[in-house]
Amino acid sequence: MSKMDLICKWFKKAEDDLIVAKHLFEDLYPMQIEIICYHAQQSIEKALKGFLVYNDIEAPKTHSASVIRKKAATGFSSSSSKHTAYSLQQFLHLLQSYPENN
Repeated sequence: MSKMDLICKWFKKAEDDLIVAKHLFEDLYPMQIEIICYHAQQSIEKALKGFLVYNDIEAPKTHSASVIRKKAATGFSSSSSKHTAYSLQQFLHLLQSYPENN
C-alpha cells in the first residue's frame, strides 16, 4: 500500500466515525452521549494518525491519547501549532469513555 493510500484510508475511517457520531447526535433518541463521544474520539484519533503518516511519522498502534499527542506534536514546527496538537489531544482524552474509567 502506498503512503497516499494509507493516508486516505486513515482519513476515510475518520470521516466514517464522524458521520456515525453526527448521525447518532442528530437522530438517536434518547441521546446516548457516551456512544456519540466514542465515535467522535475515534474520528479524532484516526485523523491524527493520518496526519502522522502524512508527516512520515509512524502512527502508533495505541489508543493512548498521550502517546498520540506526543507523536502528533513532533509533526508541528511552530509552538502555536504544537499547542493546537496538544489541545486536540486533550479533547481526545476527555472524550475517552471506557467503563473502567467511569
